[in-house]
Amino acid sequence: MFRSQLRIFWTLIFECGQQLKITSVGLKMFERQTSREGSSAPCSFRISSEGLPVILPYITKQILYASAADFKHLLQYKSIKFADFVEADFGQKAANLMLGCCVIVLRDAGKSLSDHIQVDTSTIAIGCWKGRSSLSVMVTAIDCQELLERLSVGMETEKNATLAPENHSELDEKQDMSGENGTSPEEQDVEAKKIQDINATE
Repeated sequence: MFRSQLRIFWTLIFECGQQLKITSVGLKMFERQTSREGSSAPCSFRISSEGLPVILPYITKQILYASAADFKHLLQYKSIKFADFVEADFGQKAANLMLGCCVIVLRDAGKSLSDHIQVDTSTIAIGCWKGRSSLSVMVTAIDCQELLERLSVGMETEKNATLAPENHSELDEKQDMSGENGTSPEEQDVEAKKIQDINATE
C-alpha cells in the first residue's frame, strides 16, 4: 500500500515538472547527547521522545519502574539526586544503572518495584539520562507539564474509585440502622406497640 502511494506521489511530482528536496524521512529514534556527561558515557546517544513509544516494548536494559510520587517529582524538578528519591530502593537501582540513557516507566498503583509490568499503549514512560550523581529528564518542559496533568487526572480518578465503595458501605449501614422506611428500630417498636394497644382496645 505504501509503495503504491509513493509511486502516485512521485508521478504527480514528475508531471508537474517540480523537483522535490527531501530533508528528512521517517521517525527519529535517537538523538546525540551533547552535554559533558554525554561524551563520557559508553553511548553518546539517547532515545528521542518521539521514538520511545515505538521502541519501549523491546527495551530490557536501562529501564526502571517508578512510583507515582517519584515519577511526578522527576517531571517537576527535571533532575533528582539518587538519595533524594521517595523510594530509597528506586534511588539505589537508578544509581546502579550504566552511565547514559535510560527509561523510567510509571508503575501502576499497587505494584512493587520488583513486579513485572506489561508494557502497552497506555504505558507512561519518559527518557532520562543517568549521570554520576543524579537522574535527569530528557523531555521538554511542555511535555512534562502535559504528563503532570495526565497524572493528576489519573490520581483523582483512582481516588474517586476507591472512595465510592466506602460511601456505598456507609449508606448501607445507615439504611440498616434506620430500616427500609427510614425509621430507627426504636421508632418501629413504638409504632408496633401503638398498633397492639389499638387492637386490644377494639
